[in-house]
Amino acid sequence: MIRINIVLIALCTSFVLNAQNFGYLGKKNFIDVKTVSSVPVLANIAYSFSDGDGLIGQWRFGYFNTGIHVSIGRTVKQNIAFSLETGIDFQSYNENEYQDGSSYIQKVTAYSIMPKIEFASKRYILPLGIHHQIGLGFYHLKNEFIFSPDFSLYSEPLKGITLLYGFMIRTAISKKLFINYGARYTMNYTFGYPDFWSTVIPYYMYEHDMQKRFNLVSIDLGLTFSF
Repeated sequence: MIRINIVLIALCTSFVLNAQNFGYLGKKNFIDVKTVSSVPVLANIAYSFSDGDGLIGQWRFGYFNTGIHVSIGRTVKQNIAFSLETGIDFQSYNENEYQDGSSYIQKVTAYSIMPKIEFASKRYILPLGIHHQIGLGFYHLKNEFIFSPDFSLYSEPLKGITLLYGFMIRTAISKKLFINYGARYTMNYTFGYPDFWSTVIPYYMYEHDMQKRFNLVSIDLGLTFSF
C-alpha cells in the first residue's frame, strides 16, 4: 500500500512539472532583433494618380523603407506569449521640385513602442513555430525637410497610435537561436496636426495621410534568442 501511494505521488508530481514545463526546451523568455522593411507600392501608385501622373508616375514615397525593431517576451502558456516591442523606422521621400526649379527632400524617422500578444495553435510550442501577433502601441514621428546641404527645416513631431497584426514564423537553428520572419499589417492614426503642419505646409498633411493609409504591409526578418 505504501509503495502504491509513493508511485501515485511520483506520477502526480511528474504530471504537474510537465504541465508547467512550457516554452521551447523549457525556455520561456525570448528576445527578437529584426529588420522591418517595405516597398510602398500602393502609396506611390495612389500618389501618382492623385497628382495626375497615372500608374507609372512619380514614386513620391521612395522605393524601399526599413527599420530596426527589438522586443522582449515571455511565454505564459504553451501557445500564448506576451512581449514588448520598440522600434525605429526610416523613410526618405523622393526629391520634390517647386515651379521655380528649387527642390527639397523629406526624411521621416518614426519611434514606436508596442505591447503585443502572440498566440499559436496547440501543435506549436512558443516561441517556436507559426504564430500570430496582435499589438496596439504609440509612435512619435519626426520630419526633416532638406532644401539644400546647408539648410534643413524640422517640423513639429507627430504622435499617434498604431494597430498591428502579424503572421510570423520562428525556425530553430540551435537550441537557443531561431530565425524569425513573416509579414506585418499596420494601421496608424495621428492625434491631429500641430500648427506648423496646418498653416505652413498643409500639403504635407495630405501626403502623410496618404502614406499612412496605403503603406500597410511590411516584411520582418531577424533572429530570436531564447533563454
